[in-house]
Amino acid sequence: MSRLQLHLDDLYGYELSIETISNMTNKVLELAKDWQNRALEQMYPIIFMDATILKIRIDRVVKNVATYIMLGITAEGNKEIIGIWIGNNETSKYWLSLLNEIKNRGVEDVLIFAICKCEFRYTP
Repeated sequence: MSRLQLHLDDLYGYELSIETISNMTNKVLELAKDWQNRALEQMYPIIFMDATILKIRIDRVVKNVATYIMLGITAEGNKEIIGIWIGNNETSKYWLSLLNEIKNRGVEDVLIFAICKCEFRYTP
C-alpha cells in the first residue's frame, strides 16, 4: 500500500487503487498545467509580486525552496492569481523569467508593480 493510500484510509476510511489515484493525479496535473498556461489580461493596473522561502522535505532531506506568487488586480478591480511557481531560491534572474512568461501569456502593460519585502522573525 502506498503512503497516499494509507493516508486516505487513515483519514477517511476510504481505499483507492494505485491506478485510480494515478488517474486522478494525472487529471489534476493536466488542469493545473492548463491554468498555469492560460492567457492573461492585456493590462493590469497593479501586480503584486512576492516570494516566500519554505522548508520542504525532498527525498528525506529538508531544503529551502522559494515559492513565487503574482497577484494581479484587473481593470474591473478583481483579484486574480496570475501564477504560483516554485524555484530553488529567490533570484532576480528567476523573477525576470517569470516576467517574460507573463508577457508571453498576453500581458502588455502594468501600471504598478508592488514588490513585497517582508521579514518574519520569531523570538520565543
